[in-house]
Amino acid sequence: ASCHGNKMQGTERAKSMLDTAWQFGGTKQDIIKSIRDGIIDKGMPAWQGAITNKEIENQAEYILKFNKKEQNRIHKELRRHNGSLN
Repeated sequence: ASCHGNKMQGTERAKSMLDTAWQFGGTKQDIIKSIRDGIIDKGMPAWQGAITNKEIENQAEYILKFNKKEQNRIHKELRRHNGSLN
């Protein structure tokens, strides 16, 4: 995940994974495919063979869990901010 930033916020090399609009799909299967096969023309290496299928699955689950947690935090912050405007 260091390519995408220590908190998946994005870097010069890779986009943020904190939003909900992912270029190559945001389902667990989409993420597994991206990790496993890479996105070579975008500079993301394929990890199949370098790490196990279970590790790839675990990484996809972590990404989804972290993203959901961050989306909840952002929505909570927006609700609090909007409430202070009234």
